[in-house]
Amino acid sequence: MNHPVDLILPLPGNVIPADESAKQAFLANLAIYVEHSDDEKVLLQPETSSTRRIGWG
Repeated sequence: MNHPVDLILPLPGNVIPADESAKQAFLANLAIYVEHSDDEKVLLQPETSSTRRIGWG
């Protein structure tokens, strides 16, 4: 319990805007909702990355 976890959620390339400024705005608005077993609720700003194998995640 109470340790960091890496979670990769792939995004299809067709949902990421091609325009660089639109892409940055889109990625900046992503969020992960976490509800812990003790009922604590957290909204996290994810780190994003891009790989050839899985695309954006």
